[in-house]
Amino acid sequence: MALIAPIGKQVLVLMVAFSSLPWTAHAQASTFGVYMTANSRKQCAQKLENFDKKKICLVAQPILKLEDVSHITAMRLDLGNQPYFSLVVTEQGLTKLKGVAIAFPNQQVAVVVDNIVIGFLTDLDRLKSTSIKMTSNNASQVNLQMVHEKLKTVFPLRN
Repeated sequence: MALIAPIGKQVLVLMVAFSSLPWTAHAQASTFGVYMTANSRKQCAQKLENFDKKKICLVAQPILKLEDVSHITAMRLDLGNQPYFSLVVTEQGLTKLKGVAIAFPNQQVAVVVDNIVIGFLTDLDRLKSTSIKMTSNNASQVNLQMVHEKLKTVFPLRN
């Protein structure tokens, strides 16, 4: 699944692979973070699985935490009838993401919910807005809806 965030005429892509949705069994409070992937064993502070059960090495501290995201929007349809929602980061969150883009060009950045890597942010150097449009070109609307429902347990919903 590719989650895409248009930025003017440029695009920020969040790649997500779905196989099962393990978060549905979680009863505890949701957790969220955006982490840089580790480039070496020495940097690998934690290994988390993605939906395909592949282990992803991440650094210890997140770039973005809960307080760096303002809200998510309701699900909508774009002009091509593709479903989407927006993840809206704070100005501080946007500054942090831009800082990573400058300091670590081409660095993969993982989005984590409930200790599961749900995707990767790329093209951080192209971010222009705090609103990141999330859509899917090659996964079902049901999967995107499930991600949206999960994020609604973490972030407030606004229009």
